[in-house]
Amino acid sequence: MIGKTAKGFTSNTKLLMTIPRILFVPVLKVILLLLALGCIWDNCAASDPSDFIAKGMDASKHENYDLAIRCFSEAINGNTNFAPAYYGRAWAYEKNGQFKKALMDINQAIFLNGTTSNYFWLRGQVYTDLGNYDKAVDDFSRAIEYNPSNIPVYLNRARIHYWQSNFDLSIIDCDTALLIDSNSPDVLLLRGQAYEGKDDLRMALRDYTECIQLDPANSMAYLERVDILAANAQFSNAISDCTAVIKFDPTNALAYYNRGLIQYKIGAYGKAVDDDRNAITLNPTFPGSYNNLAWLLAVTPDRKFRNGREALKYAKKACDLTHWRDADCLGTLAAAYAETGDFRDAVKWQKKCIKAASGPEQAEEQRALNLYQNNQPYQNPK
Repeated sequence: MIGKTAKGFTSNTKLLMTIPRILFVPVLKVILLLLALGCIWDNCAASDPSDFIAKGMDASKHENYDLAIRCFSEAINGNTNFAPAYYGRAWAYEKNGQFKKALMDINQAIFLNGTTSNYFWLRGQVYTDLGNYDKAVDDFSRAIEYNPSNIPVYLNRARIHYWQSNFDLSIIDCDTALLIDSNSPDVLLLRGQAYEGKDDLRMALRDYTECIQLDPANSMAYLERVDILAANAQFSNAISDCTAVIKFDPTNALAYYNRGLIQYKIGAYGKAVDDDRNAITLNPTFPGSYNNLAWLLAVTPDRKFRNGREALKYAKKACDLTHWRDADCLGTLAAAYAETGDFRDAVKWQKKCIKAASGPEQAEEQRALNLYQNNQPYQNPK
């Protein structure tokens, strides 16, 4: 092992004496690097598998997953039937994004000890990472059988039910978790989202509010509540929630984006422009902010805020980020062309917008097309 013994250091010194002066510095750097790596490896040196396990767990705790993997591998080399070593290495692989290797290790851990709740919980998490939600749910259910009071398992299973639009099942899992711990903000947030998924906005609002009371810096709970408040025309409260998020999380682009939407709804166009620009600065890859700003600059009733050329620039960026297939962005692009007086391109892109649109949106999009065909720009009503 490099740099592990005094003899090793001596031989390195002798080697340096034979190196030409011009190569001395770069070679010295390489040797020092190798020695350092040897010292790092020494950090997981241990006398038996349990010592390797302890050092691997410590490395995982400090998010040094590469070192953890090496330590757990040494534990496995010392005892190939040691289930905790496979579990620990699977954990490190999962955190490192090496999901297939994690699955192999956790399968082996379960083969060696198939009654440990955390083993099934971890495999369920790996299946979640791999997008195999049905197998993940099965494993979370097995984990619950072996430990019915494991809240994170209920939360993980509830989250998959939510993703699959099984909102009632998600709520049942959250209810069970809250019976174990009624003060879990994460569970309350997810149950609120499930209630909102089934359009029970009253219950969703209750859960978001309770989540905020338990965790006053939970930005997601505030922003979820904003949607409900705005839908109920409680614009002042919705703006207050966005502002609260911005105060404790000033880099939250979504808070600026949502506040900009609401400012536009109440006619505070200057504030909406500022919020949209801040959202773009904080997250330059989110198309919604470009689209909102372009729409405001193209169609706002207050002409002092209109700027067709700038609207066109932002609308094109929004379309580019959505691969020129999003109906809203295409409609904004058409409106921007119309505001610049280019009604030919406005008609062209509005037709593409109508083709991509669906449901009740098509009637309003057709009205916009009629305006452009008559050389009239679109103007959003006050």
